[in-house]
Amino acid sequence: MARVCQQTLCLVQESFAPGLTGLVGGGASDFTHVRAVGTDYAPTPDVPYSVTPAGDGGVDRMALSGLTIPYTADGLSPEEVYVATGSEIARVDSTGSTSLASGSCGAVTGTSFWGVNVRAPGEAWGLGSGGVICKLSNNTTTLISNWNAPGTLYLYDLYQAPTGETFIAASDGIVHSLDGGALSGVLDETVDYGLVGIDGTSASNVWAVGRNGGVARLDAGSGRFDLVYDAGTDLYDVLVRGDDDVWVAQHGNALLHWDGAGWSTWPMPNLKAASLPLHFIPVPGGFHVTGQWSLAFGDPDRGFLITYAVQDAGY
Repeated sequence: MARVCQQTLCLVQESFAPGLTGLVGGGASDFTHVRAVGTDYAPTPDVPYSVTPAGDGGVDRMALSGLTIPYTADGLSPEEVYVATGSEIARVDSTGSTSLASGSCGAVTGTSFWGVNVRAPGEAWGLGSGGVICKLSNNTTTLISNWNAPGTLYLYDLYQAPTGETFIAASDGIVHSLDGGALSGVLDETVDYGLVGIDGTSASNVWAVGRNGGVARLDAGSGRFDLVYDAGTDLYDVLVRGDDDVWVAQHGNALLHWDGAGWSTWPMPNLKAASLPLHFIPVPGGFHVTGQWSLAFGDPDRGFLITYAVQDAGY
């Protein structure tokens, strides 16, 4: 397809198919090889599936038998996508889905998995209700942490710095440490700012986003998170490239960008539908390839799988 650009945000690839809904994330190996996971509503309701872009602008879909409704997904390539389905963590590739052995996490009763985060090939973290955190390696799971928190506390996303510090975004609007300790400062509006996404580049540069517009940033001096911006609308995901380069997916078909001095809004060109809840699927191995930075977006409502590129200055 012809590249469509607005400012320096360019549409690279767009795939759409009627009847798809519930895309919650996935994995990508380069700009065009992407797999997303979600739920179908036609012809049979609540059927999980995976999709990859097709050459005609549509998608190739594959039903995932035995898998329940996926809540979140993350991956490093189309051949290694991990899915949190509530009752389990599963791995999805071109052949279908595989439920991972429960291991020691199976002994934690009443846990539902709401988040999954891939750290390296063959390694992922499953995030459960009540503060249960499981590490997945070699198709088995090991219990890392169990805070024994109320079952209404849900863990959604995780960022682990290169030096090992771990930060977790949760439904109570607080960024937690791995042992359940609260790291937030002013993020006490637990209803308005339930945190759903977190990312960073180091232990001193970490950002989190939440529902109703809350953006939190780690204050390296105090070691706590503070609310630094209120977008006034739902935020779905965050991707951090540097101290002065942060991208946020927001409600209303737009990205927010922090350049170190202020925030700007970047409408996404050529998007066919309105107000799509979007999730980043970053290309692994760094975001600079011949001067381009690409992301795939999954739409939980209407079955879009979209890749955009940001053309950096100087290329």
